Amino acid sequence: MILFAFTSTGLGLDIRFDVPEEQVEVLVSYFCKAVEDVMNLDQEPIEQAALRYRQAREEDQRELHWHSICTKYEDILMKHYRILATRTARFFTKLMVGNVKIENVCRGPSSFGFSFRCKSTDGLLELQKLIASGELYELCGSITLSCINQPMPLCYRMSLTADAG
Repeated sequence: MILFAFTSTGLGLDIRFDVPEEQVEVLVSYFCKAVEDVMNLDQEPIEQAALRYRQAREEDQRELHWHSICTKYEDILMKHYRILATRTARFFTKLMVGNVKIENVCRGPSSFGFSFRCKSTDGLLELQKLIASGELYELCGSITLSCINQPMPLCYRMSLTADAG
C-alpha cells in the first residue's frame, strides 16, 4: 500500500516491515538506539563526505568517501550489537549518500518501520531506487536476520509526504 499526502514538512516516506510480534520490540529498540547515535554524530563532516561521494567521477574516489562515512557510523554503532555494526553502518551510509535521512523508527503490532526524510527530489528518487531494487529490504533484512535470528518476510507498507510548495 502506498499513500500520498502533501504537507509543509518536505519530502518524506514511511515504510513498515512486518515481523513476528514477539521480535518487534528487539528490532525497534536496536534501531532507535542506532538512529539516535547516528543523529548525535557531528553531521557536517559526514554530509561533506556524502557530497564528495555524489560529485566524484572516479570509482576509487567514491569508494574512499563511502568508506569514510561507513567507518564513522560503524565506530559509533559498535557500542550496541557489535555483530550488527557493519551491516547497520552500510544501511546508514547508503541512505546518507542518497541524501536520505531516517527521522523516526516506529512500532506497530507485528511491524516496525522508518520515517525517511529526503532533502530533495533526487533523494526521493534514490530512496525509490533502493526500494525498487530490493536493496533497502536486503539491508534491513540482513540486520533483522542477525538481530532476531529469523528472516524478515517480504512485506512492507509505504506512505509518502511531500512539500506542497
